[in-house]
Amino acid sequence: MRDRVAPYDIIVYSDASVDKSVSGIGFAIRAYGRVYLEAARGDADATAQSAEKSAAVLALKKALTLAPVGSSIILKTDLNLLAHYDKCSDHVAEGYRQSLEPIFARAAEANLDIAIQHVRGHGGGVEVYDEDDAWFNGIAHCLARLARCGEDFSRVLRDGLNIRQAMEDAHWRLNPVKDHLRRTSLTIEETAHELGIKKEFVEALVVNNYVAFNSETLRIPIYSIREIKKHINDIKQNERNQTSLSFA
Repeated sequence: MRDRVAPYDIIVYSDASVDKSVSGIGFAIRAYGRVYLEAARGDADATAQSAEKSAAVLALKKALTLAPVGSSIILKTDLNLLAHYDKCSDHVAEGYRQSLEPIFARAAEANLDIAIQHVRGHGGGVEVYDEDDAWFNGIAHCLARLARCGEDFSRVLRDGLNIRQAMEDAHWRLNPVKDHLRRTSLTIEETAHELGIKKEFVEALVVNNYVAFNSETLRIPIYSIREIKKHINDIKQNERNQTSLSFA
């Protein structure tokens, strides 16, 4: 791992998402006019920190397969890997060294230059998503959330001026700004995806005032969506109960 002046040939963004006993990891790699997107389930017992490390390691391993001899790679992650790596007396740091040193060794054999940069998670907020680092770190997080929810996703896209739209076209949840908003509310289209029902049915619920709807943002608050989901589940359970009684 050596210092190098930008630009780098390959830029790697990695992130993780952990919720109770479920974790997901995601990464986005910009390399030679292509963007490689990957979402994968993490270990069931992973902590937020161990899942972040796994995401970084997996992303770097993938980057090595894309790197011609003599090229340069930079990993941009919101986990401060270098801080952990440099704590010689910390047993946690030893785990980071054991994970990263084989990657550095393989890179040295292929005359590849690897650097690591700590970046603010998701750019620190939606107001700075116009910056590439913030956006792609957010994309890595979107991918991790997809994986955590059980969705396997792997795609290669052509990089360019329309890459952001191309990613959202590839999957409706690949937009960090919208993913940020999803914490509190969803659009009608996102609600339809979330509930597994037709968009027209959601629109009917809105028109008939069965759900809360913000006419300024054109979004449905998450608490209202949870109520719909509960109602759908209740209907399904009643149907199952009726079926069981008919065969009794």
